[in-house]
Amino acid sequence: MTDATAILDTRSLVDALKLVDVVREAHHIPILAVAVANFDDKPHLKATDLDQELTVFLKATRTGEFQVAIDPPTAITAFGNSTGAATVSLDDGAAYITTSQVAVRGPKGIDLNDFPTLNTGKPVHRFTIAEGKLHAALQAVRFAISTEETRYYLNGVFLTAVDGEMALVATDGHRLARHLMDMPYGGPQVIIPAPTVCTLQHLVKRDGDAPLSVTIGVVAAGKGHAGKDTHAIVVDGDSWHLKSRCIDGRYPKWEVVMGKAVDAIGGAPTIRATVTQAHVSRLPKHNSWRPTTLDPDAGTMRVRNDYNEDAVEMPLKGTGAAFCFNAHYLRQLVGAVGDVEFTGSAPDAPFIATPKNPKTVVVQMPMKVPGKKG
Repeated sequence: MTDATAILDTRSLVDALKLVDVVREAHHIPILAVAVANFDDKPHLKATDLDQELTVFLKATRTGEFQVAIDPPTAITAFGNSTGAATVSLDDGAAYITTSQVAVRGPKGIDLNDFPTLNTGKPVHRFTIAEGKLHAALQAVRFAISTEETRYYLNGVFLTAVDGEMALVATDGHRLARHLMDMPYGGPQVIIPAPTVCTLQHLVKRDGDAPLSVTIGVVAAGKGHAGKDTHAIVVDGDSWHLKSRCIDGRYPKWEVVMGKAVDAIGGAPTIRATVTQAHVSRLPKHNSWRPTTLDPDAGTMRVRNDYNEDAVEMPLKGTGAAFCFNAHYLRQLVGAVGDVEFTGSAPDAPFIATPKNPKTVVVQMPMKVPGKKG
């Protein structure tokens, strides 16, 4: 039996499936492994991994007031090259999607009443930001997010204020990145999880100027939160709606670390070196954790291979003593913020990395390399 038909634009459906597939998580809970398509007065796809929930709105010429489960990978593969209209029907409890070229049946036996809804609590602060500005800010700090699970409070981007100006901060203990947003902020300090940062980078356009509405809410404490309220963040775009839990933890005093690094260098740094994107493009991509030696006085930048021999050497501009950085960290930094100038007071002291954008500042720890023996 087939009934409750909806007609969609196929390209819109495929684009929406690709977006929700970023959030959807293959899981032992069946409902988390699919996207739920709702065909109501505002048809949309929805997916969640229990920490974030993404809704993407669909272009439809007809709706039928029903909902079905769709397996995004299967549908993306099937309809990737299809154009025109797609007809979505409810067939014996499962989605049946057809175009002029292909037909796909969705999974059966999934109770859509089990689909979880993320609680974002009571709104306490709202602001609007251009999507291009948000993309640039996240790009400037995302590389410094920690992946170490034991320090879970570093597994995200810290939203805070510096002298009343909105700022994003990220650190993993080896580098610390701060980006000022050039707009006021008087809301709560929250830690936006790394997966949510990744999802936002997929959703927002790099050069877009469309306004995004951001709401921060407080979720009342429950039995599982040790009596503490937690935060959630909601971001609304033109065709999507993202909810996310915030990390419940105390972010370290990053401003003290940055302040000490700046004070150590003072007004007269003894080491300067400029690293460009052309430099990092020549860094080896395999085994990229090796040390990279920057020797400003000699005017060279060297990357050593596994046998402690020079593998790549390139000209470098700067003055002062030689120092080392982890090649992987160096590639991530320059890839995120572009050409940078390093300034430092000693080869084993923190360095300040200054890109062309004066709103971004990075503190980078040098790499200590043991000397040769024998």
